[in-house]
Amino acid sequence: MTIDIPGALSGWPAPALAFALLVAAALSFAAGWAIAALRARGRLAGCLATLDERSRALERASEQRDAAQADSRALAEKVAGLRAALDAERRQSGEKLRLLAEARQQLADQFRALAAEVLDERSRAVGDRHREQLGQLLEPLQQRLAEFRSRVDEVYEREGRDRAALGEQVRQLMSLNRQLSDDAHALTRALKGQVKAQGAWGELILERVLEAAGLRRGSEYELQVSLVDDEGRRLQPDAVVRLPEDRLLVVDAKVSLVAWNAHVNADDDAGRGEAMRRHVESLRGHVKGLAGRNYEQLHGARSPDFVIMFVPVEAAFSAAVAQDDALWQEAWQRNVLIVGPASLLFVVRTVAQLWRQARQDRNAREIAERGAELYDRFVSFAADLEKLGDRLRQAQESYDSARSRLATGRGNLVRQAEMLRELGVKPSRALPAETLERAFEEADDGGAAGESPPAAAQG
Repeated sequence: MTIDIPGALSGWPAPALAFALLVAAALSFAAGWAIAALRARGRLAGCLATLDERSRALERASEQRDAAQADSRALAEKVAGLRAALDAERRQSGEKLRLLAEARQQLADQFRALAAEVLDERSRAVGDRHREQLGQLLEPLQQRLAEFRSRVDEVYEREGRDRAALGEQVRQLMSLNRQLSDDAHALTRALKGQVKAQGAWGELILERVLEAAGLRRGSEYELQVSLVDDEGRRLQPDAVVRLPEDRLLVVDAKVSLVAWNAHVNADDDAGRGEAMRRHVESLRGHVKGLAGRNYEQLHGARSPDFVIMFVPVEAAFSAAVAQDDALWQEAWQRNVLIVGPASLLFVVRTVAQLWRQARQDRNAREIAERGAELYDRFVSFAADLEKLGDRLRQAQESYDSARSRLATGRGNLVRQAEMLRELGVKPSRALPAETLERAFEEADDGGAAGESPPAAAQG
């Protein structure tokens, strides 16, 4: 049904109409408010239900949080306990490692000490054998060295005596020179005019000088030696002095007494001057004669580049050189060395010293060669000794290995052989009891533990 409000109210008075409108508005407001309240209450109930649900969820979350915190505390306590246990285990492990390292070091020290003791014992044994063998080897070397030392001392002592005697020999040389001069003056009168006798006398004086120098005839010098030059000519010098290294020194004595005797016995200066001139020319002639023979170029001889012309009278030699100072130079240019007794003695004494030095050098070389040979033999012996030691060690290792296979370890050969005997083999000979005991004592297999070795088979 439709209510026509404007038509119904058209007959109302204005105040009543206003009041009615006011009441209607109030009723309308109250109805709207009631409807809104009802709606708000419904929404509030939904919010309260949601809030209640969320509160319950929050309570559940709080309970879960509390449980998680409890679990976390339990886990933290467990972690702390595990950490404490781990620290304790680490400390115990460190202590064990320290004790293990100390034990290892002690074992290593004991092993090294034992190895050093064993090595020292073996080294002493080997060293004793080596020293004994080395002593037997070195005994000849020591004897040779002692001989060498003795010979060296003897050489030095001889050289010392030679040096000490040199002054005395020089004095003897001066005395010999005076004696030769006196002999020459005495013989001048006897030999005057006899050329052959003069030559024999000159050779005699020459030999006396060579002997006085310490040279030995037949060894260091020869008299009247026949030589052949490159052209086949036969030459015979008065003396040939041998030098070391197969060299030769030719000496020829030349006597010129006639002119010298005239010079000595002349009554005035003019006579003495003329006689001296003839004396110098006589010596110059001898120089030319010697130069023409070419003694220094003898076939097959390693002679020096000059020949010595010996003037037996020292005064005659000195006077001639003093009279004509070109005489000596001219002779030297012709490869001729003019000497008197004093000069010749000095030359041949030098030769004698060269021979002594050569013999000493030869002895020293021989000793050095023998020493080197002996040392080489010693080195070879030492090398062979080292090889022998290596082979002995290898033999020892091979022996130990074979012995190990024979009598040690599980299923060693001795046990296998004894098993055969126990099975009925009838051997004619028995293994040594010591070998059997060692084999059964050192067996590693469990079945062998506590077993006693069987009685040795009787052969």
